[in-house]
Amino acid sequence: MQNQTTYNPLNLPARIEGPDFEITYVYSADGVKLQQIVSANDETTTMEYSGPFNFINGELYEVRHAYGELRKIDEDFEAIYKIYDHGSTSLTMYLGSPRVIFWDEDGDGEISSCIVLKKVYSFLA
Repeated sequence: MQNQTTYNPLNLPARIEGPDFEITYVYSADGVKLQQIVSANDETTTMEYSGPFNFINGELYEVRHAYGELRKIDEDFEAIYKIYDHGSTSLTMYLGSPRVIFWDEDGDGEISSCIVLKKVYSFLA
């Protein structure tokens, strides 16, 4: 079976089905993604989105903000910072593409890892 995508009335993907997986999306009336349910290999994972807060199976996983995110690693949250190509506005995380991502990988209080992204993802593509 080839992957099959079903769209909702807002032309957003509502369900993607493949030979061994299914992804279902739930949106608000204005098109904001609220939930993603992934079923594969007899397991179901539910991601819920509430503003800047993201939950996996009911547990807080990530908090997004204009300068990056806090992401749960084991039992702690790790700060991941991002520099965007759209400047620093309240819409940065929605309009810009991240150009540099950096974080403290070994937990010693100093920035130890950095990724420089060179690809630009345009809204017009």
